[in-house]
Amino acid sequence: MVKAIDMTRKRFGRLVALHPDNSTRPKSSTALFWKFKCDCGNTTIANGNEVRKGKIKSCGCFHAESASKRFKKHGQSGSKLYDVWCSMKQRCYNPNNKDYKNYGGRGIGMETSWRNDFSEFEQWACKNGYREGLSIDRINCNGNYESNNCRWTNQAVQANNTRKNVVIEFQGKKHTTAEWAKILGMTYSTLEGRLNNYGWSIEQALTVKPIKGRNQYV
Repeated sequence: MVKAIDMTRKRFGRLVALHPDNSTRPKSSTALFWKFKCDCGNTTIANGNEVRKGKIKSCGCFHAESASKRFKKHGQSGSKLYDVWCSMKQRCYNPNNKDYKNYGGRGIGMETSWRNDFSEFEQWACKNGYREGLSIDRINCNGNYESNNCRWTNQAVQANNTRKNVVIEFQGKKHTTAEWAKILGMTYSTLEGRLNNYGWSIEQALTVKPIKGRNQYV
């Protein structure tokens, strides 16, 4: 058995090791993850092996600063795409972010090259249909932000690709709850309530027309 290397209080680039922390370690990994304090004041959790090898040298602030300098040089500060990248990192790696529980808290992370270098993400985005007004969407909503699991979509497509939108089959047709609601001309909350709160059968929920003007599921 290989003995774990004690990194406590040792410095690696901008990072100082605090203590082991496997709370966000991917299920597929057996590496020991550590919590680090970055010189910028943030804390981050990262693979100890990658930090020791120099693959990770900061909480991400170094690459963010470098990208920011590139944007300023080319007149692109405040880029929407850069905001998308920052938001992904916050959701996946900042436990204080309001959305962390639905992303990093569920073990969802980012492709290593994307996480460590905005330019890598930027290149992928530009080659795969990015334009302002589109959102990044994970094809498998339980998977990571990775090049083979991401696409650019409008809000309607993205909203339809969530864990809460279960596919319902009725009379040989398959649609999500949101799609059925739109087809039938009722609100999503009405259909969702019939199925999950009131225990209606699929046939009853999809065929009984809502009573116009009444704030009821029937």
